[in-house]
Amino acid sequence: MAWQNLSTDWQITWLNLLALASIALVMKAIALLAGPRCRAAAHDRQVVRHQSEKSSGNRSLQFLFSPLLAPNSLERSQPLSAMPRFLLRGGACLGALILYYWIYWKLVDAFQLRGLALSYLCAPAVLLMSEVFIAGVTILWLPSGRLLPVLHRNPFAARSVADFWGRHWNLWMSDWFRDAIFKPLRRRPVLAVWLIFFLSGLLHEYVLNLALWFVTGRKLFGTMMLYFLLQAAGVLLERRFLKEHARANLLFTWLIVLAPVPLVFHESMLRTIHLWPE
Repeated sequence: MAWQNLSTDWQITWLNLLALASIALVMKAIALLAGPRCRAAAHDRQVVRHQSEKSSGNRSLQFLFSPLLAPNSLERSQPLSAMPRFLLRGGACLGALILYYWIYWKLVDAFQLRGLALSYLCAPAVLLMSEVFIAGVTILWLPSGRLLPVLHRNPFAARSVADFWGRHWNLWMSDWFRDAIFKPLRRRPVLAVWLIFFLSGLLHEYVLNLALWFVTGRKLFGTMMLYFLLQAAGVLLERRFLKEHARANLLFTWLIVLAPVPLVFHESMLRTIHLWPE
């Protein structure tokens, strides 16, 4: 189908996918160039000492042809014996996503929802769609003999802003940031936090806001960056003031993560996942 015949939303979706692919290639190349260091960081000393050259080569080859961004993500891959649980999880997410789209449009049409309401309402769809997308990619990777590691690990179990972004949300990116930025800057953790979230904002601007501007001329640049800089500030603030106050930290976490989501779940994201009402 010709580009001109595609709807605005589909044009934005395809541009987003191309942008994601280009970013993934660059990040994978960086991980491969830092291969020896990344592999050493992904194992404890005893495992590295007993690892054969053949298995090390197999790991490098597996990573090269995988959609993963960091070699240490392979540590969380699962054997094919976990297939029933994977199918159950994937099927449940797909069913929930279809149901949620139906509910979403019913609510939008019934109450003529616009603006901030759409941003908060689309958040569950983003979570479910990312799970379904990774499930599809995992199926394509089955000839490797392993299941890809999960992308998210129960985000609602996070107990701090750092815990949410580091251990529960988008673990593929977290693994890469940990190896490429946090470990080299472990003696300068504040700089590492700001740099990680600055790059996160920059990547989201490139993937989402740039595509929206290219197709529609709408300029929302800076919104994604502001959201992720707020997350960096949240990580540093909780370390400084809330470390000994678990309940207050939990409340602060969801305030920082969810309250400013209109900065990131706006027209660009909504059009990408086809939830933008015309």
